[in-house]
Amino acid sequence: MAETETVTADMLRSHWKPLTIKPEAFEKCYKHPVNYLLKENYERVLYCFECERIEFHDEKGKVIWSTVGSGMMDPFPVDVQVFIVHGKIRLRDKI
Repeated sequence: MAETETVTADMLRSHWKPLTIKPEAFEKCYKHPVNYLLKENYERVLYCFECERIEFHDEKGKVIWSTVGSGMMDPFPVDVQVFIVHGKIRLRDKI
């Protein structure tokens, strides 16, 4: 995805997929009350497990799209931030 491309709710929905890793991968992760992942200038893969709320924000903090539960964002786009409430997460660089 080009860095200058505007991220839309439809685009985020199309990148959201069922988890491809087992729940055991989250056993050592803390279930934090809140996680906020800031934007980066490279794509990543975000794994979410049993989250009460997952909000994807643009660079101004406006909600683009939100969901709940478990899933993965692959790729987690450049210039997108995410706010996660009561959930476990894993994050890796997309190489």
